[in-house]
Amino acid sequence: MTSFQPTPPTYSGTPQRWLIAVALATLAVLALMIPRQLFDTNFYTLWEATNLLAGDHPYRDFFEWGVPLQALLSAVAQWIVGDRMLGEFILVPWPFIVAGAVVSFHLGYRLTGSVTATSVTAAIALAVLPDT
Repeated sequence: MTSFQPTPPTYSGTPQRWLIAVALATLAVLALMIPRQLFDTNFYTLWEATNLLAGDHPYRDFFEWGVPLQALLSAVAQWIVGDRMLGEFILVPWPFIVAGAVVSFHLGYRLTGSVTATSVTAAIALAVLPDT
């Protein structure tokens, strides 16, 4: 008796040009939405980052989970570009948004093996991105 053992699918990886295209499309949508994002809550941890750079420890008594890391990233962005909103606005959230879109596309391609199906779902995610 022989047992049937399916062969695993061959996976060659997501084509790099598609990952770059997703990253550029996500950046384009974010850049187009700058006027709406200026009045969003992007500056939530700005005061904490300023205190961290001044040597204070705003979390010695209490803190919210996740906010210390966000404030630390905000402080690093302010340290890189100075006391300007550019660091808080672009350097903190945008790399994580773009990375999330690229990783999602990569995982979608690994699951389906189809650039078309993954592109359609990525287009839906890009359409929703301005409202999130």
